[in-house]
Amino acid sequence: MVIVMTDGQLTIIGSWLDAIGQTLSAIAYTSLLRGVRRPEEEELYQRMIVVGEGLQAVGNALNAVEEEEPIGAIGDWVEAAGAATSSYANARQIEQVTLEYQQLEVLGDALQSLGPAISNLVEEDSRFIVGNNLQTIGAAIEATGGLFEIKSDEQKGLLLSSIGNWLQAAGATLQAIIVTKEPTADNS
Repeated sequence: MVIVMTDGQLTIIGSWLDAIGQTLSAIAYTSLLRGVRRPEEEELYQRMIVVGEGLQAVGNALNAVEEEEPIGAIGDWVEAAGAATSSYANARQIEQVTLEYQQLEVLGDALQSLGPAISNLVEEDSRFIVGNNLQTIGAAIEATGGLFEIKSDEQKGLLLSSIGNWLQAAGATLQAIIVTKEPTADNS
């Protein structure tokens, strides 16, 4: 059986995967900030971040595939690469936290900040510009949180990462709602 996607369906699926992944990561970072009672809890939240970042990577890649504007597509690919990098770095840190993987996580967050900023260069819809700005600012704050964690200020780092993730979740959810409500060529 072959499943055929119509115009806009990849974007809707990709946008919701991004929003769900971002929200999952935000919940996990907030839970880590709140504190854990057992090592198993910490590992669970770390795994939630890995899955959340992975969903973001897939979602942004799907958006890039369907994006007609080349610069917008590049922004989506950069954001997807950043989320995949963060997912990989977090997965490696479950076993052992090293400076190399912490730096890789910050790089991934920085790429996630750059991607929506690139997309905004050609975006004309002010609603999407707001969503992209929330994601750009949120990812930059998350990257800053990662730098604080590298400098051994874990509590401040987790606070900034939580705030940054919730800003990104708000931006991604806003965009998912917009693309879901927008008429496409097939349903208008």
